[in-house]
Amino acid sequence: MLDIKSVLLNFPLCNKDNAFSMKERNKFNIEGLFPYKIENIREQTNRIWKQYQNLHSNIDRYIYLRSIKNTNEILFYYFLQSYLYDVLPIIYTPTVGEACQKFSDIPYLTSRSALFLSYTTNTKEIEKILNNISLNKKDIKVIVVTDGERILGIGDQGIGGIEISVGKLSLYTALGGIHPHYTLPVILDVGTNNTELLNNPLYLGLKKERISKEKYYKFIDTFIRIIYKIWPNVLLQFEDFAQNNALFLLNKYYKNLCCFNDDIQGTASVVLGCILATSKSMNKKIRDQIIVCVGAGSAGCGIANQLLSMMEEEGLQQEEAKKRIFMIDRYGLLIDKHIDKLNYSQRSFVKSSQDIQNWKISQSQISLEDVIYHAKPTILIGVSGIGGLFTENIIRTMYKFCNKPIIMPLSNPTSQSEAKPDDILNWTNGNALIATGSPFSPIKYKEKIHYISQCNNIYIFPSIGLGILSSGIRKITNDIFMLASRILAHYSPLLYGNDSMILPDIKNIREIIRAIAIEIVKKHLNSSSNLYSEKLDNIDKISSMLIEKNFWNPKY
Repeated sequence: MLDIKSVLLNFPLCNKDNAFSMKERNKFNIEGLFPYKIENIREQTNRIWKQYQNLHSNIDRYIYLRSIKNTNEILFYYFLQSYLYDVLPIIYTPTVGEACQKFSDIPYLTSRSALFLSYTTNTKEIEKILNNISLNKKDIKVIVVTDGERILGIGDQGIGGIEISVGKLSLYTALGGIHPHYTLPVILDVGTNNTELLNNPLYLGLKKERISKEKYYKFIDTFIRIIYKIWPNVLLQFEDFAQNNALFLLNKYYKNLCCFNDDIQGTASVVLGCILATSKSMNKKIRDQIIVCVGAGSAGCGIANQLLSMMEEEGLQQEEAKKRIFMIDRYGLLIDKHIDKLNYSQRSFVKSSQDIQNWKISQSQISLEDVIYHAKPTILIGVSGIGGLFTENIIRTMYKFCNKPIIMPLSNPTSQSEAKPDDILNWTNGNALIATGSPFSPIKYKEKIHYISQCNNIYIFPSIGLGILSSGIRKITNDIFMLASRILAHYSPLLYGNDSMILPDIKNIREIIRAIAIEIVKKHLNSSSNLYSEKLDNIDKISSMLIEKNFWNPKY
């Protein structure tokens, strides 16, 4: 027999703590289990904020908020929405990276609703585990899955990567209105190659090196097959997989399943949104820009491909567009001499010897400095994970050829940022437009305040989730991400009088996410021959209604 008291107190979505009314306390036999005073959710939030401010470190704040999420989920999301600007760097980048690193050292840090799947689990057991979950969460709508191999800029964190899945889904709920009951964070424990974790007696994951490709892909395939058997309409987000695995899995599954990779597609979409906005503010098109991207991993290749698509859309032939994009990795500029060392996505952007014959330099390894001097870029993007890579000489050389450079050091966490915004402003006499991966405070330079936009995927993936779930789209195509980029660019403060802020203020993010999601729904309704096709005159109203129907707000 179901114990109502146990459900109310032990399920985070049912518990209200001190907000239970006296009538509820009597009805459910929980009188005496809380202090006498009955508080509303706003009063509870004020109490949390006061305690939060008294904590001395970001990781302590992270753990404190996680304890609230694990006991009273509605209160957690109400607090998060109330203090989003202050709390976002704590529950997500950069603090979530530290939480991943310290996961095994902190007693049961993660949510009780997360799923831990080991490759040692056989197929029947995996199906049993997932079916057991479905008894409690019958209608899972969004899953974020990782294997913990490439967490932010800090690499292999093994089972600690679950904190990334939990954090992403917290933002799906807080920003995209996805009911937390419909979300499931998953870590696939396939071992770790991090020697510190393998030598840590407290490490909670499998103490084995990562499994071979054959075993790995078989395990992933089993997991995905069972996921879609149980929840055929689920949206699956791949998160923080190593480059080769990320590309392989996305290419294998995206054509037939409702899935995407946020590191590849979400990052590319928000970067494209930034560049669309900055280009438009200068009365340019992206086809007019010369772009250097440092870091040819999954994020870098995703960005390059999205920029390439936009240049083609603006009228350039593909080969002409590729001439305007320069990719740099550990081998330096990607050139045909390195082609045997490169993967498929990287090979698309190699420069031939003929392309750079006028540079008159050694072609064994062409450095970033060489590329800046000879290519004369207008846009510099960093997804290298190497802190301080954009030196004073590099930035000053770029500024010499471009009086309004767009510079985007996007690597996370803050320590891995390719350059600090205050340095960039000093080296460009305050003329650079800057977007970063980690959050930075506004900077005063020569009596002017410069606002540093965080080029963060939070503008994109919650929008995609809300739009997909509200419309019933079953395949996520690239044009959805292109649409998201255009809508995001439309809201750029650069286009409305602010000459330094590329992306909208975080305080407006829920409005923007809704706007992007509505456009995704409208696009789907316009292109499909479904029941709504005869009502296209009311498509704006219908799309808004579908979004509101699926948008959850935290309240008792």
